[in-house]
Amino acid sequence: MKLTRLFTVLLLVLVGAAAVPSTARTQISTYRLEIRKAEVVDNEYNVFFSLLGSSQQAIKKVDPATIKVTDADNPDTILNTGESQIKLLADRSDRRVAVMFVVANTRAFNNKTSNSRTAIKEFVQRMRTNGDIVGMVTYGTAYRDIPFSPDISAVASQIEGIKDGDDGDPRIFTALGRGVQRFALDLDQQQIDLRYMVIISDGAGAWVGRKDRSFVDTKTTRLARKFKEMEITPIIVGYGALGDADEPGLQFLGQLASQANGTYREAKDPEEVLNYTDAAFNEIYGAHVMTFNSRTLAGGQQHKI
Repeated sequence: MKLTRLFTVLLLVLVGAAAVPSTARTQISTYRLEIRKAEVVDNEYNVFFSLLGSSQQAIKKVDPATIKVTDADNPDTILNTGESQIKLLADRSDRRVAVMFVVANTRAFNNKTSNSRTAIKEFVQRMRTNGDIVGMVTYGTAYRDIPFSPDISAVASQIEGIKDGDDGDPRIFTALGRGVQRFALDLDQQQIDLRYMVIISDGAGAWVGRKDRSFVDTKTTRLARKFKEMEITPIIVGYGALGDADEPGLQFLGQLASQANGTYREAKDPEEVLNYTDAAFNEIYGAHVMTFNSRTLAGGQQHKI
């Protein structure tokens, strides 16, 4: 039996003595815990979650004693999880990850020496080759997509052959929609534990020909809803021409990440594009899998996530 959204995981003030310096414990409100997935299989409960620090860096050491499971309707009631275990996703070879890249490929974006291709290639080359899969959509006035594949090295080599797109209005909504569609087309019959879309873009094209903000807001909301329905977590690196957070394209990217429960990092220069794509890798493979058996959670009983 596999059920999702069964229970809530709450992070107590003690994030783990070995994980967080004592000087940081007074700033616990700056830590971010995101539950990516919850399931029950043969009475074994699994919670996949990411824990990010104040600088949005993945925290990889978590003491199981500091994690408590509660019913969202009764947050004061701590459920008995027995001898729970927490392992990094990187150490769980039985858990598969799908990563789809959606990357701007216009001359204007590439002329800013965005480092996006180098960043993606380095990311892909570090991926596990024992079941994880990767795909890619690049876009300018048109898009090109590479279907999901378990052949990590083959996808990495295709990145080398990508040519610069042309000038014109980027079709960012079309590219993002295609990225979502690839999950449905390629993964329909596959058991994938976590799904991510890593987006590297300036957001250009979202506002082309649109004077009414409500149009972009509506499309963003619909796209975010689709991400949630398909359990895709967006991790976005925004890199604008002016390095200005007020750029409409960057605002759109930040809004999408917020509404889809993803992560947004804004790069100010090409070096930060590399660093934040590396941070995306650490966020994915530095995610945690909490496993436990519970006598408290009876079969058929639901707990809101």
